[in-house]
Amino acid sequence: MINAILDYLKDKKIAILGFGLEGKSTYNFLRRHLPNKLIAIIDQNETLEKMADKNVEYVLGKNYLDNLNDYEVVIKTPGICLIDKEYKCEIVSQFALLLNLTKTFVIGVTGTKGKSTTTSLIYEIIKEQKDNVYLVGNIGIPIFDLIDDFNEESIIVAEMSGHQLYDIKRSPNIGIITNLFEEHLDYFKTLDNYYHSKLNMFRYQNEDAYGIYLKDNDDLTYNIAKTNIKSTLIGLGKDNVKDNKICLEDSEVFDLNIKRNLIGDFNNLNIMMALEVAKLLNLDLEKARQTIIDFKGLEHRMSLIATVNDISFYDDTLATIPAATQNSVLAISNVETLIIGGMDRNINYDSFIDFLANSQLKNIICQPNTGKYIYEKLINKCQKNIYYIEDLEEAVNKAFEITQKNKAVLLSPAAPSYNVFKNYADKSKHYQEYILKHQNKN
Repeated sequence: MINAILDYLKDKKIAILGFGLEGKSTYNFLRRHLPNKLIAIIDQNETLEKMADKNVEYVLGKNYLDNLNDYEVVIKTPGICLIDKEYKCEIVSQFALLLNLTKTFVIGVTGTKGKSTTTSLIYEIIKEQKDNVYLVGNIGIPIFDLIDDFNEESIIVAEMSGHQLYDIKRSPNIGIITNLFEEHLDYFKTLDNYYHSKLNMFRYQNEDAYGIYLKDNDDLTYNIAKTNIKSTLIGLGKDNVKDNKICLEDSEVFDLNIKRNLIGDFNNLNIMMALEVAKLLNLDLEKARQTIIDFKGLEHRMSLIATVNDISFYDDTLATIPAATQNSVLAISNVETLIIGGMDRNINYDSFIDFLANSQLKNIICQPNTGKYIYEKLINKCQKNIYYIEDLEEAVNKAFEITQKNKAVLLSPAAPSYNVFKNYADKSKHYQEYILKHQNKN
């Protein structure tokens, strides 16, 4: 399985670009199999701690991208943007090496929202019925952490971001695009670049592959129509729900009246796509249904943290775009207070502001940076209680003050959290700490 990758790399001058989670995973993989190979580590961080490895050279600092052409192969971490830059060297990623050089059976999931839930659900369904299944990718597990265990019978279930799809030249055997919305313009520069990267999920599939997508999403269907795709496309949408039952090829496959943890219409679509994969793999659909019923959902996605003073506090920090926050507000019926705001990625919030103004919400607490713009637009647009509070702890305190008993507070940023916190999980950790302070007072 890994021999094709090692054969490709062993005689080339190699650099690892970006030494975060995935860069370290790549280094460990190379050292396991090419222990004496000279490797360059290239990173913007001038204070990166150097390892006691005599076969590593470092290129650090603000000009770290200037000499990539000194290397034959640069293995890039997805977070570093090289769009609109041209290099003579071969720039690849872990995903590109896996897909381009091996025959691994990969089920790839992407989309602006819903990809983490759909990926995890597909993995759980398959894992209950088959051995030799691996969950990797944007969900937090680098491919090279597990690749030594892969073989020709393995099934890889991978969450793939647009960043990870950007440089592949072979698409997954089963590809899924949950939807397309405006996001990541800070990275991709234009919406066309972002959508083009997402469509790589289908673009390089052959006639034996399958592409599953949400046909109700106009931007997605438009971009599929203008892309030359050879695989079998399967469009799913709201018309697959009849009498509150999911139907695939006119057969009822899931009763949505059944009590489960995955609530909300958007999760119905995630369930639908997971069941379509189960059908393509000829899995037992009754067992798949039970897995869906038992599935706990993702941490940080509409998760009930605590009920304090008869107020329920939900963590939805995984909601990093407006559409995700909007779906959560609709899914949790008793939300009275919403806390929003995060890093500005230059996306348009106008339709989201209209939604907030006309929603059932009574209180909206806005935080930097995007919350400043939303606050200024909302304050004169509706009669709701609108607040701009920069500190998250103060926002939680205000939520306790203004939220009625038996109602809910929802932290759902509609933006990433990097402007103040390390990531969404760090923001969630602080949110929970501030809630527990109030709980401990009682």
